[in-house]
Amino acid sequence: STSIMFTSLEIISPQAFGVNIQWRTYLSMARDMLILRSRNYPVTFNDETFFLGRWYGYLDVLGSLSGRRTSRALDFNTYWVENSNEPEGTIDCLLGCTMHCMRLLGDVAGLVKDCEPQRFDDEGKLRRNWVPLPHLEERACHLLDQLHESLQRPVQTCPHDGTSSDTPVDMASPDLEELCSTNTLYHWGGI
Repeated sequence: STSIMFTSLEIISPQAFGVNIQWRTYLSMARDMLILRSRNYPVTFNDETFFLGRWYGYLDVLGSLSGRRTSRALDFNTYWVENSNEPEGTIDCLLGCTMHCMRLLGDVAGLVKDCEPQRFDDEGKLRRNWVPLPHLEERACHLLDQLHESLQRPVQTCPHDGTSSDTPVDMASPDLEELCSTNTLYHWGGI
């Protein structure tokens, strides 16, 4: 948990402690600890693992989309804790999107990592005439379809907003309108 929190701190306030350690280093440490933990202990649902798993997942997926020097996002089953009481389509107030959207963004990040070796030469320069391999293009089209389909799904309010978790989002509420808009923006980011 410390590495996850240091990652967050370093992103919002670089060198807060006067030490030049990049957020990627803290995220890598958290990744290594989560991999070791997942090998020795089953992922179970409790408040701590729920929060830390989702926060790490958010940092891992978005971090893996932030440039070529980052690692591939971990498989969700390594750290992701599902709340069995949460209906599908619930917008997570911590993430700003549905779990389905976050999984799709993780898939987009994986596709980007698979394309990078062909898109860039050994010096890191973009190959101008690059065309994706057929299986990569097929994956991209499938992900695009999934993202568009996910955008059309009804969404539910986060249980933390005080309403019933099986209530569709009431767009009359400014807070819920913002939550729904953020979910839409994450989908468009994946598209």
